[in-house]
Amino acid sequence: MIALIVMLFFSPPLQSLIDTLPAHLKVSVIVERIDGQVLFEHGADDIVPSASVIKIPILATFLSSELRGETTVMAEQLVGGTGILHEHAADTTISWRRLAELMISVSDNSATNALLRAVGMDAVNADLAAWGLTHTRVRRHMMDFESQRRGFENTTTPREMNAILRRFAGDQEFIDILLMCEDRTTIPAGLPPGARFAHKTGTLTIVRGDAGIWLDNEPLVVSAFVRGFRTEAEAESVLAAIGTALR
Repeated sequence: MIALIVMLFFSPPLQSLIDTLPAHLKVSVIVERIDGQVLFEHGADDIVPSASVIKIPILATFLSSELRGETTVMAEQLVGGTGILHEHAADTTISWRRLAELMISVSDNSATNALLRAVGMDAVNADLAAWGLTHTRVRRHMMDFESQRRGFENTTTPREMNAILRRFAGDQEFIDILLMCEDRTTIPAGLPPGARFAHKTGTLTIVRGDAGIWLDNEPLVVSAFVRGFRTEAEAESVLAAIGTALR
């Protein structure tokens, strides 16, 4: 009975949002409690390009690795897109922990690639398989457009991304780093001011996503992806509306 009441509480605003979206938009979303109780879902098993949301499992694998101390990111290894490392013209000596922070806080693609090279793409995918996930996979590095043209894309589903977040919700280092995410234009935009949302966003021309844990009161785990948008602002307004519906 309690589960039914909770489902009814969440369903009207979220379902109403889904029902009133323009036909060109496609939203895949799931909201759960930490224990896995589903409060709302729509297209939760849709396989979507993960964009930078894939940095969540990369973070999890890194934290379980033995990589500590410092490393050097060579200038020739730097890539463009989001982040700050690519602004450096020379080799950069930096701690592994700081690379992880940059990967999440400013979605640094060079930091992500450095971590991915170190822990190994196979190791991340092996972890994903061990966690029972079948659709979330890392198949290319960030900004690797040649691999992307050949059909290698990083993918996930809202349900599987939630599963990762729930698995590591008790890892304080994992949570602390996700709280550093500076992108507040998506789900956090609809949450109350000062809300603690440990998350990672992602953007490609075909998808805008966000996945995280709202830590205030009883924690809620939510992953949402918007496709078919005409402008990035349109996608962000939908994600913000999902945040508002959680209040």
